[in-house]
Amino acid sequence: MNDQERQTVEAYTDTQAPVCIGRFQVDMPSQLKPSFSSLAVNDANISAKPNSRQIFERLIDKRKAELEAMHTVDAGDQPFLKRIIHVSDDMVIIDRNESPHMPDAARLLEGYKFEGLTVFRMELTATDLSEGKYEQMRSSLKSNKPERLKQVEYLLNHLCPRQTGEIPERPGLCFEHGFLAGGADQSIPGAAVPTRKETVAMIFVDHAHRDVNLHISINSTVTTENTLLDRMGGGRSCHASQRRRPL
Repeated sequence: MNDQERQTVEAYTDTQAPVCIGRFQVDMPSQLKPSFSSLAVNDANISAKPNSRQIFERLIDKRKAELEAMHTVDAGDQPFLKRIIHVSDDMVIIDRNESPHMPDAARLLEGYKFEGLTVFRMELTATDLSEGKYEQMRSSLKSNKPERLKQVEYLLNHLCPRQTGEIPERPGLCFEHGFLAGGADQSIPGAAVPTRKETVAMIFVDHAHRDVNLHISINSTVTTENTLLDRMGGGRSCHASQRRRPL
């Protein structure tokens, strides 16, 4: 490395601070700031964004108007927007068709919550065969919308805002602007499986050095026989070539 590169690297190693990512606390150079974050818990995709209550209310009204204006390919699957559930003044669940091109048995549940100047949004697919036209399908396919509604409401109730750099003291999942409270062994009511399936992805960038970025992905379903993950093929081959290099 030249002097400039060495100074850049030393600046990263000398200015590290603890950061919460998923269920882990890691030391991160203070120059690296989050630019992307995603969270999926048992197939529910969750995001958070700082906003005011006024923006939250406008968002719900706008989303309602958008979905009411949508039309299905098959007229028998209308209306596209099935129901808006006001769980509370700060929590709304929208039950709608998943796609204009699919039968209305395929649903998408959109969950919204406002807390602490933060708007949380969630999406989860569901199946609803309650209509009489789906009677014959009930022998081979099961409705799960009531269970998925429980899952969405449970997750919304356990979401809370989180400031950048804040390290929570209770068990849960950290993602950008948000925190999902709950232990890793705590089941989720209504979820398809009793165990938690958690995926967190975050990208950190240095705005002063656009070519420097760090991608972190955490998947709770990845397991190994010991506490260390196996090396990827590229890492193994690189390590082997280094060992064979003559002194």
